[in-house]
Amino acid sequence: MNSLTLPKKVILSLLQLSKETEYVALEKLAAKTQLSIQELLELLDGPLKKDIEKNSSIIHITKDNRINLINKAIDARIDLDHLVETLHWREFEKICLIVFEYHDFYTIPNFRFSLKKRRFEIDVVSLRTPLIFAIDAKKWKSGRSSGLKPMVKNHIQRVTYFANALKNQDIRKKLLISQWQQAIVIPLIVTSRTYDIQIFQKVPIIPFFRLNQFINDYSVYLDLIFHLPINLSAKKSWDSKNTLSYYFKSNTTKEKLSD
Repeated sequence: MNSLTLPKKVILSLLQLSKETEYVALEKLAAKTQLSIQELLELLDGPLKKDIEKNSSIIHITKDNRINLINKAIDARIDLDHLVETLHWREFEKICLIVFEYHDFYTIPNFRFSLKKRRFEIDVVSLRTPLIFAIDAKKWKSGRSSGLKPMVKNHIQRVTYFANALKNQDIRKKLLISQWQQAIVIPLIVTSRTYDIQIFQKVPIIPFFRLNQFINDYSVYLDLIFHLPINLSAKKSWDSKNTLSYYFKSNTTKEKLSD
């Protein structure tokens, strides 16, 4: 039996029960999955043996174990909305990263950089020549469109400084793009909310379950969204303040997410 044939409810239940604690009672798992202790033991001693530790009554699930279970959940095609609900925000970043890696992107989580004595962090940077997606991963299910304006503004500012920082050879080395001549930097917000792909003030807001679709079809949206083409071979840098000013003055996009 492989991960594709594992009962989906066992994987999902293990993730749900271990969200707040590393220790899960076997009886509690049996009650939640409506499986017998014997059936669970066969699974835990078989295809899930490498993903957990257990004694006669307690299952131990570490942070690394949870990542393995998340990968199994994706392989088993568990409903993504249900899966996302079981995750911590760092784990949500991790599964965003996994989707980009599936599309042959090189990914870096929690990329930190400094520019002009200021420090910044981008949740996930995904790179595949010439594309660089700078991703802000937001694990929330509810929220009103009024909260998007400052979120988008802050992310645009981070991404613009990030694009400017690419002129620094040390930054390019950290990103493994020293040999790139051109790049297109695209800000992206991925959320755990369920709706269609939206564009809010020129920034795509992508529900996680639509992320795969967006990566496949990003070129369709390119003329509608804010993106920065960069000549990495040029010696002269550009002024990030001018870029920000251009963005906010030229932005006339009125799309809003439903409340």
